[in-house]
Amino acid sequence: MKVREGENVKKVAIFIALMVVFANSTYATLEPKVVNMYSLPFNVEKNHPDVLLIDQSIFSAKDSAYRASNEAPHIDIEGTTTTKKNGSTEFIKFDDVTSLAMLLKKELLPQETESRVAVLEADRNALIQKLGRESADAFVRHYVAESDLQIERLKKDIASYEYKVALDNYNQGRLTEFQLMMANYKFKLAVVSAENAEWTYENALRDLNVSMGLDESLTSYTINSWASAEISLEPLDFYLAGALENRLEVVVNRIEIDNLSLEKELYEGTRALKYDTATQYDYENILLEIDLLKLESEQIKGAIIDEVTKAYNELILSMERHSGLERYASEQFPVFENSELNYKNGWISEVEYLKSEVERMQMEQDLTVSELSILKSFVTFKNLTGSGYLK
Repeated sequence: MKVREGENVKKVAIFIALMVVFANSTYATLEPKVVNMYSLPFNVEKNHPDVLLIDQSIFSAKDSAYRASNEAPHIDIEGTTTTKKNGSTEFIKFDDVTSLAMLLKKELLPQETESRVAVLEADRNALIQKLGRESADAFVRHYVAESDLQIERLKKDIASYEYKVALDNYNQGRLTEFQLMMANYKFKLAVVSAENAEWTYENALRDLNVSMGLDESLTSYTINSWASAEISLEPLDFYLAGALENRLEVVVNRIEIDNLSLEKELYEGTRALKYDTATQYDYENILLEIDLLKLESEQIKGAIIDEVTKAYNELILSMERHSGLERYASEQFPVFENSELNYKNGWISEVEYLKSEVERMQMEQDLTVSELSILKSFVTFKNLTGSGYLK
């Protein structure tokens, strides 16, 4: 992976095994389901029950907002309300503060219901981001578990071969009984390690399914191809601007200020504010709440700037660390290739070659995990900016 820095963009070319295919024979009639680090949030959005539940809440809130907008009265500056019902206009006079408070509440209802929709939609976005991070973690664990399983199976084969060789040597008097027992012990340990790896893989597969909201019995995955993924980083200020506009806590704070500001304007447009003590008290409380929310807004923005800046710098450092790992791997892979050549020419034993293969597989695993971790960090970073999906 190479990092190229330009005036406005840093790019990282990542070549990793991302594509995984739906392979359960029981559901062979279904189309293959392709899942990768890019598509995880989309699978979460489509399938996860928590997202579907909040979608129902959003639908109900939108319906309430629509009905409230058609039923709410309008209060004019003189205190006369106009309500439209079935196309007609009804004028209502009020003389007491109780009537004023009730009518104010009715007129604010459309704004409050629309605000509830906005908050729910912001909650939904935050939920998808959270579940996306969890599914990204599960995706990496699944890959590691599958890779570990292959490595442990190969180690078991090596230990089995070594035990058979040791047994032959023991029968020919070239090994002691203790040496044979040690070879047998190593083989049994390898068998247990392979069984544990199998168990870990099955759990990781189940966790991956559950993290996306899928029935854990439906799907099995195998990494079957290499796909190219490119990460482009804009300058930090670009992400800070997005985070300060789109983060859930910013959205909720902005909605609360907007609601109180509208309520403030309504109070300012009524006669009761001039002569009623209770109304004046309520109005002063609204002004105080607005000031407190504005102070909270500054604190929220400061925390977001610190959080996004830290994540941005950590992402760049992880890319640089990966570049170092790539350079080291480029020096080691020719050694593994020579081992294969030496084995084919009969210059090293099968056991020596298989041990070299284990080292090669572990090196490939380290590279892929590093690459997946960068993508996972990028998912997390994009979530911190409030944008959610990889783009």
